[in-house]
Amino acid sequence: MQVAKAFGSRGAIERRVSLLLVALVGVFALAIVGLSISASISPWASAQAIAELGRVLAFGRSVQLSPVPTAVGPEATVFTAEGELSALNSGAKLLIDVSSVVPKSDVWGMFKAIEAAFPLGCIEAIAVSSDGSEIHLTHQSSSISDSSRYVSLAQEGGANTKLEFTAVRLTSCREVPSASVEWVNYGK
Repeated sequence: MQVAKAFGSRGAIERRVSLLLVALVGVFALAIVGLSISASISPWASAQAIAELGRVLAFGRSVQLSPVPTAVGPEATVFTAEGELSALNSGAKLLIDVSSVVPKSDVWGMFKAIEAAFPLGCIEAIAVSSDGSEIHLTHQSSSISDSSRYVSLAQEGGANTKLEFTAVRLTSCREVPSASVEWVNYGK
């Protein structure tokens, strides 16, 4: 009963869960309606989009590869995963938090600072599978959130959804004294 008291009465918990389920069903319904509108253009593409949306909702996840922020520089830093990682779709990517190098400022200023500090090709990664196969991940884009600035690495032409990997070797032309590394197995 201690757990229930921490979150409120049983009725309150049931109401919260019900609201969450209604919200999820609503989001899924809106996505289906939006995709259905495009069905008149291409029914096959719409069915594929609905199937991909279902896979992302059910299996999409991100995995933190660095339990603590780690220095990354010209010498390869290896990050290992607990278990095998894979790409759910071609938009899968590796996010490198470069906030320790790029100061917080206005949105445009942060994007310009990331571009200046880490030009394309500056940060690279190699994803290594358990059988030794390698996939090169290169700087594709930058992104920001309320508290962080990121460089996004992906496979040229989209992620290979058939390869699973267990480690990532990361290098940067510029020292990042405190980088967090995260694998996101889905994207647009």
